[in-house]
Amino acid sequence: MLLGGMAHISALASAILTDTKWKRDIRIKPECIPDGFGTQYDFHTLWYDAVQNGSETVLICPKLHNFEDLLRHASLDIDGHTTRIRRIQKFGRHDLIHLTGTGQTLRCHGDHIDVSSGISPDSSARFSGKNIHITMSQNNDPIWIEDFARYHIQHHGLQAMILLDNQSTEQTMQELSDALERSGLEDWLVIPCPFPYGERAIKPFTWRSKFLQTAVYNGVRLRFCKQARAVLNSDLDELVVCDGRSIFDLTVNSRLGFVRFPGVWYSADTLSDRIPRHMDHIAKRTDAPKAAPKYCINPRGPLGRFSWDIHALENMPLTQLWTSKQAKHMHCLNISNGWKAGRNAPFEHRERDPESAALLAATHWAQRSD
Repeated sequence: MLLGGMAHISALASAILTDTKWKRDIRIKPECIPDGFGTQYDFHTLWYDAVQNGSETVLICPKLHNFEDLLRHASLDIDGHTTRIRRIQKFGRHDLIHLTGTGQTLRCHGDHIDVSSGISPDSSARFSGKNIHITMSQNNDPIWIEDFARYHIQHHGLQAMILLDNQSTEQTMQELSDALERSGLEDWLVIPCPFPYGERAIKPFTWRSKFLQTAVYNGVRLRFCKQARAVLNSDLDELVVCDGRSIFDLTVNSRLGFVRFPGVWYSADTLSDRIPRHMDHIAKRTDAPKAAPKYCINPRGPLGRFSWDIHALENMPLTQLWTSKQAKHMHCLNISNGWKAGRNAPFEHRERDPESAALLAATHWAQRSD
């Protein structure tokens, strides 16, 4: 639902199996489970969101694992009327359950469970024809959020942002919404995602248990983005550069309506007592490695049916061949709250990049409060 009509803070219609006998399996070989694994593993979420999609309801789920049998043997009701599972789509880190019919409320009851949620209405008309950015954030400083939005408004024609907040403790949802409003966006949403982010395991299971981000991105895809002009997937520490063009225009005018672009690491030229800003990142890393790629997609284009993953479209063949040379992102090392080690000190091998320095100097950043 939306809070307060056309508000800027939106909730997910989720179902969680706490206080039941049910617990999601961990399907990783024991030798690949590191010490301490489990603190951020999602044992209990049945679905993150229930979304109206045309004449059906789609449940956006973590990998179901043993919960699939639970759902297949449970009774499912929409507004008190029995519904059924039409199909289950299985992806690398999330699953989608398609139910017949739609309505206002969904109930699942069966073996030691009885949970209900609302059904999120199709809100794609709200962002019809707009250039949108989506990202997930935790405890990012509001000035970073405002700076990111301002940069992409000025240089790329960004019109709307959907910020998925994963359990921030240092800012309220209203403070995050206020930062987006100050940026000058035409529209924006902050969506709280109060779920475990997921655990990193040992190869080859490194990312398999990180369900949340990929799942909710695809919930957003179905709920908000189907009619968008183009959707940019990048993190708040990544500034897109297209040699004076808009990443959204580049995407819409591309043959497949899809542009995947590499990243280059930058660090702040100098660090002081104040919080680092995007504008400080004019020192380019010279010793490789490259930063992971991100992408922009026209959801109404030829690849609109593909599932969204973090760095590419899931199951898209020959992904590497579609990495563009016409765009990149500046991955700003010091735009970080320290959740990864080594994100504070500048790179040892780096050099000042005059072109990036000129681009950042010409950007209308947020006014400092420090």
